[in-house]
Parts: sequence; structure tokens; C-alpha cells
Amino acid sequence: IVPLKTDIEYVKDYLMLQKMRYNRRLTYSIDITEEVMECKIPKLIIQPIVENALKHGMQNVETINVNITASIENGNLRISVQDNGTGIESEILDELIKDLEREDVYKEHIGMYNSHRVVRLLYGQPYGLKIESTYGKGTIVNIILPINKGNDNA
Repeated sequence: IVPLKTDIEYVKDYLMLQKMRYNRRLTYSIDITEEVMECKIPKLIIQPIVENALKHGMQNVETINVNITASIENGNLRISVQDNGTGIESEILDELIKDLEREDVYKEHIGMYNSHRVVRLLYGQPYGLKIESTYGKGTIVNIILPINKGNDNA
């Protein structure tokens, strides 16, 4: 369990490396207030979401923009990773959402699955990943967590 700002530093480092790789094909922004940056989250749950955005979102698009935001909504912490990439076809999106709830993991979405499982194991329902996507327009993955600003480990 680390402050959100620590996990965001990992994501920034990852995005800087990817920016060197993709150059003008990748733009990104991170818009999170300092107050929210103090919230505690499980370590390394954001980066796999960003990796998926790049791996799958860059297919068939000239450039991709990844926006990371965090806010407090309805008494929860919501971290959003939004891209303007390829998006996910509705049938595949439905299957992906079902697969997140399964115990056995498979194929290419292992990073998202692991992030979802860590959140669920630590905090239970209704926390975890919520995925919204429109094919041809992009994807938003929201990570929903309880607010934790204390010094404890959970």
C-alpha cells in the first residue's frame, strides 16, 4: 500500500519510456490534485491499465492520448485511465467484464485482471475495475477504491 503519488511516479516513468519509443504517436496527461495524491492505494495497480491502453488502443490509430485523473466521488477514490484509441467492440467488452469476475485468468488481459483481483481481495465488493468503451472512440478504465489517507497498511 503506497500513496497515490508514489504509484503515479511509476506510471510517469513508464510513460516517459514509452514516449521515447512512440514519439509523436503518444501524448499523455496526468491531472490529480495534491489532496488526492495522499490517498493510499495498492502498489502498481495503475501501470497495467496504462500498458493495456497502449498495447490495445494503439492498434489502427495514428496517435493515442492517455489521460489519467483521480477524484473523490460518492465517498470513494476513482482513478481513471482514459484513451482515445481503438476502443473495444461491445461483444469483447462484455466478455472482458465477465472475465474480470472469474477466478481463472487467461490470455492478454492478465494485467487488468491482476489489478482488479488485488483491489477485490483487499477491499471486496463494490471495489475494483469498471470498464467503459466505445469501439472506434476509446476506452475508460476506472479503478474504484475506498478512501484511505491514514498511515496504516490497508
